[in-house]
Amino acid sequence: MRSQQSLVVIIAGILSGCVNSTPVNPSFPITAEQARQVLINAAEKPKALARPLILVGGFFSPRGTGADLVSDFKPYFHDDRIVGVSLGLLMNFDAFRTKIIRSVDKAFPSTDPNLTTDVDVIGISMGGIAARYAAFNPLPGRRLQIHRLFTISSPHMGSICLEGIPFHFITALDQVRRGSALLDAINHTTDPSSQYPIYPYVCLGDHIVGEAFAAPPLTRVWWVSGSVILESHFWAGDDPRIRADIVRRLRDETPLATDPPAPLPQVTVVRRARAK
Repeated sequence: MRSQQSLVVIIAGILSGCVNSTPVNPSFPITAEQARQVLINAAEKPKALARPLILVGGFFSPRGTGADLVSDFKPYFHDDRIVGVSLGLLMNFDAFRTKIIRSVDKAFPSTDPNLTTDVDVIGISMGGIAARYAAFNPLPGRRLQIHRLFTISSPHMGSICLEGIPFHFITALDQVRRGSALLDAINHTTDPSSQYPIYPYVCLGDHIVGEAFAAPPLTRVWWVSGSVILESHFWAGDDPRIRADIVRRLRDETPLATDPPAPLPQVTVVRRARAK
């Protein structure tokens, strides 16, 4: 009986993400257990959204449909204005942009000839950059009107795993290499209509994007410790601390993370510097 109970505890630990408790971010000190309680409390008293919420998944994400993304956040809101967009097997950012804009227009029609309805967006991994590209003004045609953008492990400054690896046959990966024309354009636009608040998050130990690349230029990322079981990049979208902070911001409640975001731990910065 005791061995069965021990097995249950082990399995529960794995399912909870086995989050590493160190290091602790002084500007984001909540534990995974505390964050799960925040989410439980929010689900018990769901609130209405201030505006429609769009969830954009990652590139080649294992989540098959947008409905999977919606189910992650729906419990915390008494609101049906939530749409999930899966990038699926699309291979370039023009295709990403078209799908995102069409999905928003279908769910929330707009009479504006140039802009979609005003929305909040959560972008996971490549989804964060896809959303920024969909909102980029200098491109012709309709664009996504973002009120606030929350990104989780998104390659705003490129992806560390692409350094020195020839993925030229996959256009989307070339487009998020460090120093690419696409990233340079969206990171350095001065057009005021392309400006909106961006809240970037990352888990330490992200070997796909890299913690130091997960925020736009001159912006600090809110970081939390990573998983000891899963690769941090793939765990981040399910991290209860990140999710709880985003949920509180969408519910117009006091955030769990505070400004200014603390710098990345020195060991992380050194490791990234050596990788350049």
